[in-house]
Amino acid sequence: MRIRPFWPLLGVPAVLLLVPMLLPLTHSFAFERGFPVVLKRLDFRQFYVAGLMVRGECDRLYDIDRADEVQARLLGSIKEDGVMPFAYPAFVALLFVPFSVLPYPAAYLLMLGCNLFLLGLLMWIMAKGLSLQEHQIALLSSTILTAFPVYANLVVGQVAFVGALLFGLFVIDLICQRDVRAGVWVGLLLFKPPMMLVPLLVLLWRRSWKAMAVACSVAGALAALSVELVGWRGIQAELALWRVLGAKDALPPNLAKMQNLRALAHVVGLGDAAWVVASCAVVAVLWLAHRRSADPIWFLGAATIVPMLVLPHYHYYDLSLAIITLALIISRYKGKVGGTARRALTYAVFSPAVSLAASRVTGKNFPIAILILLATFAYCARRCLQPAGGLAMVRADAD
Repeated sequence: MRIRPFWPLLGVPAVLLLVPMLLPLTHSFAFERGFPVVLKRLDFRQFYVAGLMVRGECDRLYDIDRADEVQARLLGSIKEDGVMPFAYPAFVALLFVPFSVLPYPAAYLLMLGCNLFLLGLLMWIMAKGLSLQEHQIALLSSTILTAFPVYANLVVGQVAFVGALLFGLFVIDLICQRDVRAGVWVGLLLFKPPMMLVPLLVLLWRRSWKAMAVACSVAGALAALSVELVGWRGIQAELALWRVLGAKDALPPNLAKMQNLRALAHVVGLGDAAWVVASCAVVAVLWLAHRRSADPIWFLGAATIVPMLVLPHYHYYDLSLAIITLALIISRYKGKVGGTARRALTYAVFSPAVSLAASRVTGKNFPIAILILLATFAYCARRCLQPAGGLAMVRADAD
C-alpha cells in the first residue's frame, strides 16, 4: 500500500508546538543579548560540555570536578543544580563535537532542530512500516504532538528520541522478518546500555542467533571505540560515576521525578525489593506473551512498554518510547477509532503532565503515568492470546 505524505497533517500542531518555544528564545537573543538562566540549567549542557572535552581532554570526560569547572566557565555557576556529569558511553560524546564548535545558544537551537527531525523520522518510519492509513496517521501525529514527554525532551535537549528511533527500527525490522538488521539497531542501543535488555531478550527467545551475534559485534565495536577515546582509567571512572548516580537515583527526591515500577514501589512503601520482584514478574508475563502470541503487533507493543516499567532510571522525557506502542496499537484499528479508544489515548497522553503537576504542587509522587503504562502492558499482553489479525512473526535466521 502506498503511504500518502503526512507532513501536511503536522503543519498546525507543529506551529502550535514551535511558536511558544521559539518566541522566548528569539526575544532573549534579540533584546537581552544573552541566554536565559533557565536554559543554562537544561540537560543539554552535559552533552555540550562532553563535546568540548572529547576534543581536547578525553581522558577527563568522566571527571566530575573538571566537568564542573568547564560548565561554570561556559555557563556560569549554578549552585542549586550542581554539576550535571556526562553519564553515557564515551562514543556518544563524539556526536556532540559539531555542537561544541558553535556558541551554546546556537548549539541548543541546533539540538532542538535535530530532535524535531528525529521525531518526524520516527513517525514516518512507524507510519510506513505499519502501513498506516491517513486517518491513523492523523490520530498518531495529533496524539504525539500533544504529549508532555515530547515537549519535555525537546525543551531540555535530551536524547530520548535517539533511543526511540533505534527501538522503532528494531520493531519494524522484526515485523518484516529482518532479524539480522534488527540486530544492528540493538547494538547501537549501547548509547544507553539498559535499553538493550528487552531487545536482546526478544532475540534470545526467537533463537535468532545471527541477530544476537550482529548486536554483540556492533556493541563491541562501539565499546572498543569508547576505550580508545578515554582509556581504561576513563572506563573505570565511568563505572564509578554510574555507581554514584545510581545511589542518587535511590533517594526519595529523585524517585519522585520518575514514573516506573521502582518509583511506584517506593510510593507504596515497599522499597527496591518489591521493584525487583515486580520487574521479574513483568518480564515473565512478556515471555508468556511471546510463547503464546499469535500476533507480533501486540507482543511488540507489550515489549516496548517493558523498559519504561522496569529500568531503574526513567524520567518523563524517556516516556517518548511510548510513541512506538501507540503506533502499534493504532495500526490494529483499521476502521474508525471508537470513542472509548480515543478517551483512553487522551488519558494516556495527559497522564505524565498530570503526574508532574500533582507532584510539584504536593511534593509527593503521583504515579499516574506508570499505572497507565501497566494497564496498556496488560491490554497488549492479553491481546497476544487472541487470534492474529494480520502479520505473523516467525523465527528468521536467514536474512
